[in-house]
Amino acid sequence: SIQTVHRYFVFLITNLVLTFNHPCYQMAKPQEKAVNFDKIFIRQYSRALGDNPSVSSGPALGLGWDCEDSISCKIDDYESFRGNRKEKKIMALPRPIREAILRRDCGYSSTEVAKCVREINAAKAKRRQTVTNLQHQKAEERMENFRDSIKRVTCNKRSDKEEMDKLWEDAAKIAATRS
Repeated sequence: SIQTVHRYFVFLITNLVLTFNHPCYQMAKPQEKAVNFDKIFIRQYSRALGDNPSVSSGPALGLGWDCEDSISCKIDDYESFRGNRKEKKIMALPRPIREAILRRDCGYSSTEVAKCVREINAAKAKRRQTVTNLQHQKAEERMENFRDSIKRVTCNKRSDKEEMDKLWEDAAKIAATRS
């Protein structure tokens, strides 16, 4: 009867659950992996003309290679001392301030700053050109594939040896006419 079948399934499922709850079937729980930091090392680098084309206008301010000795402290002390994080827009320096830092504090001349600005503008133009070219990339690829397939169908292919012999003949003729 249906009740007998139902009882049998309940019996099987109960035994299955009891079996897998037995200690020999318990799987070891994976240990959680964690990384902890206890110290922070702070280095102060010199400032230099940068080459990052992401600046809105003017020269980019970058890090130089010169580094002062690092300062270390416990990370908890640093976190309590540093205060609230600044917003990104507050941290962005306007062009006149970047130029003043580079000229006054770093010792760059107006000519060096202007050259840097021209290089950044050239990099920006290349990026814009790349974005423009990406819009036409699929069409260009289709045209190249079409052109290659037409060449394969219409061109009589010569062997590499025949091609080399023809090139050497042409080169000899050109050399003879020039001498």
